[in-house]
Amino acid sequence: LSFNADIGKVQKLYSINYSDPWLFGQRIGGAFQLYNSKLTYLQFDQESTGGSGSVTFPLGLFAGWSVGYRREQSKVTNLDTSLLDPDYLSLYNNSTTSAVFTSLFFNTVNNHFRPMTGMSLNLSTVVAGSFLGGDNYFIKPSFEGSLFVPTFRKQNLAFRLSVGYVRGYSGRAIPIWERFFLGGEDTLRGFGVRSVYPLTKDNRYFVDPGTGTIQGGDRVFLTNAEYVFHITEQVDIALFADVGNTFHERQKWELSNYRADAGVEFRFFLPTFNIP
Repeated sequence: LSFNADIGKVQKLYSINYSDPWLFGQRIGGAFQLYNSKLTYLQFDQESTGGSGSVTFPLGLFAGWSVGYRREQSKVTNLDTSLLDPDYLSLYNNSTTSAVFTSLFFNTVNNHFRPMTGMSLNLSTVVAGSFLGGDNYFIKPSFEGSLFVPTFRKQNLAFRLSVGYVRGYSGRAIPIWERFFLGGEDTLRGFGVRSVYPLTKDNRYFVDPGTGTIQGGDRVFLTNAEYVFHITEQVDIALFADVGNTFHERQKWELSNYRADAGVEFRFFLPTFNIP
């Protein structure tokens, strides 16, 4: 059982978490979470309260699959409501997501916090709405793969690829916060958190005429490459390059249309908690 508080300028998250790798005395993992969060986007904030639960089943020593359920109540704040179509207003003030999620994964990484060798693959899908109820109907599959290759003593290469897609169904629009945004320490590190939106060829945003909001992507791709020096038990230095983008439904997949950054990252680990 753990309690978590993540308090920052663009994200606030409070959660109660429970996990058990041997649920009911079997080699079945169980995880449950209750949370309250606030995320800041370019034009609005999303405030959510909800909970989730999942079970994980092993497939050999390094693979497994999981299935779970999430229910979330969300509202949009700090949005200019004068731009909103009246049909949107009640939904954005009180929106329920009821979703099942599942994933298939393979993992041989030697250390979760400071990996040096191994591979991680994860294919996941979220399905919300329909017989599950709720206001939001969408399907959201995604894939992420990471590879860590040791080179010299206390040094390694690291690569990551992630892609995702989301679409609404039964005539429902994609919730604006379920779209894809890049930027921040886990994606494009040279850009602000959730600041990378799809752009037209003349560098204009895609705007939803019903809400007046800038729209995120319905697709995303991201690649990261690093060369990591493990200096001490508490300090790493990483040379990195990130390439990726989000795409609107009125755009084609174009890998030549991308945003990129490169730089140096210093990582410090708290020895008591092993947290970067």
